[in-house]
Amino acid sequence: MSSSPSYRARKNGIYYTPPPLAELLVKRLIRAPGSVLDPACGNGALLLAAARRHSQLGRGQAGGIWGCDKFKPKTLSVEGQKIKFTKQDFFDYVPQREFDVILMNPPYLSAERMGKTRRERLHKRYGRNWGLSLHVDIWAYFLAKSIAHLPKGGSVGAILPWSFLQADFAARVREWLAAHFRTIETLVVNGVHFQHTTKRVLLLWLSGYEERGSSIRLGFTDTLDTRLKFRNVPQEKWCEQSVPLSASGDVDDILSEYGNAHSFLQLGEVARVSIGVVTGADRFFVMPAQVAKASGFHHTNLVPILTSGRELQNLILRGKVTAKCLLTLSAKPPESYFRYLRKGKRNGLH
Repeated sequence: MSSSPSYRARKNGIYYTPPPLAELLVKRLIRAPGSVLDPACGNGALLLAAARRHSQLGRGQAGGIWGCDKFKPKTLSVEGQKIKFTKQDFFDYVPQREFDVILMNPPYLSAERMGKTRRERLHKRYGRNWGLSLHVDIWAYFLAKSIAHLPKGGSVGAILPWSFLQADFAARVREWLAAHFRTIETLVVNGVHFQHTTKRVLLLWLSGYEERGSSIRLGFTDTLDTRLKFRNVPQEKWCEQSVPLSASGDVDDILSEYGNAHSFLQLGEVARVSIGVVTGADRFFVMPAQVAKASGFHHTNLVPILTSGRELQNLILRGKVTAKCLLTLSAKPPESYFRYLRKGKRNGLH
């Protein structure tokens, strides 16, 4: 039985661009005539937004609009604008020209889901020049290859996951961008804007490729129809392992004020904080405390756990969190443990 298109898309990290995000990304970036490329055009939302932008500016073809993807969009038509499409994997695509503007919403595919062969091939071709490790999500490779097709002064507009600001590997990406673009603007978009995923996203605008100057700004928004506000970010903070996210100002200053003026404590002073485990099946191995008790598990096989940083909000606001437990293996697990594992195996877990 064949899988549905939506299932195949989610499996490959493909989430089509909502028109409001496409319009916002394009409007802020395309302000002058030039050629445009979307290397992972999906449903064509960014290409269509670019074509409409050219029409609004009254610049005709303005250098041309190109799209590339393994799957052709259903429609790529805007009156007065011609969009050229190449049906091909972008990493095999060899354009015979440079592009003034590159727009993208690359797949949200983690390094683990890429597969070893593909991961090593992409790292060899693009990751080494940027000093990236092998454990890099695919959006970083889309960014690296796209920038190779820019002329001096070119621009990039990208819709990326929050990992761009938070993942360990992304620090090297941000450092490279700061060294090669005149201006960088990042807009953190709160809320859910994509179908079939709760993944949080941000908009990234890069301008002035290989031009002098350095301006890095960060903004936050809850809605896309408000006036956007940005604040300057020092380059040393931009290149840290993760960029502190706060719409209210510098995070270090905020924490220092709360600590000094209101006797706040750091979480590490009252609790042991450590990176958790990857189970591969959280719904099976992580359960509410009452379910664990009813299943007959001994407390020695259970470890209290938070599965998301969002759960800390309950701790802050209510002084408690919903009790969840991680099922672990002890030296002599009880029979209830093996019964539960057999149940999981019957349900397809291995």
